[in-house]
Amino acid sequence: MKTLILLPVLALTACTAVGKNDSGDTGSTGGTPSITNVAGSCSGSTCTWSVSADATIGTVELEMIETGDPTFESGCTDSVSSGGLVCGVWSEYHTLFTLAGSSGGEETKSIDLTLVDDFRDQVNNSSTLFGNDIVETTLTVMLTITDADGNFADCEVGGENPSFFSSDCG
Repeated sequence: MKTLILLPVLALTACTAVGKNDSGDTGSTGGTPSITNVAGSCSGSTCTWSVSADATIGTVELEMIETGDPTFESGCTDSVSSGGLVCGVWSEYHTLFTLAGSSGGEETKSIDLTLVDDFRDQVNNSSTLFGNDIVETTLTVMLTITDADGNFADCEVGGENPSFFSSDCG
């Protein structure tokens, strides 16, 4: 069972990625990980995102976009994988997750981002515009993990418009 602890309203759901197939390779360190928990919270000027899985995690990608913003271009399917202005709204892409813990075969990776007020100050893997107020009402996120060998393993999508990422994690 996947557990979710994520800023008050944002719910993530498991997905099978379309076009991102698990290679079937069990990896060199014990299997293909499945996401068991995703958490995101902001306290003061720091927002922390974490993801846990039931085996060793290779890389983590966090894609975020303000699909609930009134300027979001309906029907847009542009990629968020570089962050910045996408579909008429701000997006972010974070990948520098580090090992936060492991226990009983489960591994957790996390990233701390400094909360900023201006898009000109937002830097992927360092800072975020998306604090609690935005996450609760307008944000859509996708987390993707690989196994220890870099093969796609699992993804989760949640937030205001999960269908935005349906072609990546459908």
